[in-house]
Amino acid sequence: MAARTPKSARRGIQMLTSATYLAATLALGLAVADRVLPKNNLIAAYPLGMLASTWAVFLASLALGFNEASIIAASTLCLAAAYGLHKKKAFQPRIQKQLVPLAIISLLAFAAIHYATFHYSNENLNGIPTDFGFHHGIITSLANKNFPPENPFYAGEPFNYYYFNHLHSATLLKGGLPLQAASLLPQILVNASLVALLYLLAKKFFPKKRVLPYVFIAIFLLNGTLVFLENQAIINEFIQSTFRNSGYPFETILMSVLLLGRVASVGIFIVILTLLKKENAWLLGLLPMFHLFSFVLGFAYLACYALFFERKKIVARAKQLALPAAMAAPQLAFLLLNNSAANSIRFQLGWLSAGQDPASIAVFWFNNLGPYLFLGALGYYTVKNDEVKKVFLALLPPAILANLFIFTPYDWDNFKFFVFFFLGLCLLAAYGLDWVWNKKTWGKILAVALFLVMIASGIMALTTLLQHSDEPIYTARQIQQCKWIDENTPKDAVFAIQPNSINCIYSLAGRKVFLGFEEWVRNHGLDFDARIRANEEFLNGNCFDSGLRSIWIIGDYDQPTEIEC
Repeated sequence: MAARTPKSARRGIQMLTSATYLAATLALGLAVADRVLPKNNLIAAYPLGMLASTWAVFLASLALGFNEASIIAASTLCLAAAYGLHKKKAFQPRIQKQLVPLAIISLLAFAAIHYATFHYSNENLNGIPTDFGFHHGIITSLANKNFPPENPFYAGEPFNYYYFNHLHSATLLKGGLPLQAASLLPQILVNASLVALLYLLAKKFFPKKRVLPYVFIAIFLLNGTLVFLENQAIINEFIQSTFRNSGYPFETILMSVLLLGRVASVGIFIVILTLLKKENAWLLGLLPMFHLFSFVLGFAYLACYALFFERKKIVARAKQLALPAAMAAPQLAFLLLNNSAANSIRFQLGWLSAGQDPASIAVFWFNNLGPYLFLGALGYYTVKNDEVKKVFLALLPPAILANLFIFTPYDWDNFKFFVFFFLGLCLLAAYGLDWVWNKKTWGKILAVALFLVMIASGIMALTTLLQHSDEPIYTARQIQQCKWIDENTPKDAVFAIQPNSINCIYSLAGRKVFLGFEEWVRNHGLDFDARIRANEEFLNGNCFDSGLRSIWIIGDYDQPTEIEC
């Protein structure tokens, strides 16, 4: 057998680093999950371990830099913590028998769907281009020593963004996993865990219902609007983002949040843990750097629940919220520092309704949530469990505010403020469907019809995604070019590119760009227009006193050129 080369030996050591990190993530996650969700600790092991191990990597990297040493140090710390918790209270993996089939099916389904969004075929990188460059640009930039990170799409500016999901994948990438595995593995595990937790949430409120939890999962994840009734031609080409400005912006949770959004899943998971048990509120304090909106909405839920229904316990609840608030404070300070996104808050009735009058807003919401609103109201007035009503009412205020104000630079992003309200609405709507189903034969026919209407456009959206999943994001030639850039240009090189081009310089080579994709820049409160002229000068080969040492430019397939400034 041939001797291992130094390069292959280093690769083997790196793979061992990522394997150790994954083991440490699962070990500590299982130890914490045994205290948070003891009967089903296996479900919560990876999401909770991901929170803990990523924070450990971040803190170790502040001291040692983001490298193999900091990953090993963080892994050692996590393993030691897991051992200490095990010594204090022994634990073993647990999952209820009825959850095993759902967990396995979810794991396989998410593995297949996520693979479809990012895979290699005929030496091309195929999949779904939506936000691919954004998320993978952050991951590869972090792995290329951009830590603490500058904005990879607006070089020279601090990156005031909740990037810890990406840091977790960057740790796996740095530890030796290929980009595809480092990106997809955490998403698959967290999303499969989330589906199982949704089942437990429905079972908490409706313990005697056998089918209702599955109905709840389906109408929440595959939610649809009435857009499919508008034009039958769209059935064959159902791309939801094209309907954002035509009155149907309430997109499918599975598609827009879990698959393409990628950062929200762990946040939703933690908020659901607090819905199951308020004593889990301390976990919210770890969230802002993973998903800011989940922290805000989870905190708002607990505050509203206490104000509405626990006024006698208000002091105790305030003390309960003090810990996550203190944990979150430095994270919020970082995210808000030099971030002008808050300046975009403005009064606007009805979110993306065509008109500001009550009739237009009513039609808008009927088109987006019609059957859900009807069945949710029916469920609210027929359900005997008062607790599910309280949860829904405590989740409602952010949705009301999002109907009065736009909180984000990009109007559609207000969608994030409706997710947990919609979760509560789906609990009630699932019960409403169950109530209709139990009304003799006509009820069963109506319930099936309503269920199909509720998930129709969600199914069409998923089908369209899978149909387009074998189209190239980057060609083999582009991949080779970016491989050359990765191997032959400085890690801190800054490139000038056409801003609205799909480019692998940031997503595969991990290099920062002077001005990236317009939507990504504007959505984070940055001034896109301020850099357009300078970027054009760079592309024309002219560099001036811009604060950069040099700028790199490149044609579609040309060798990069460095221009001294």
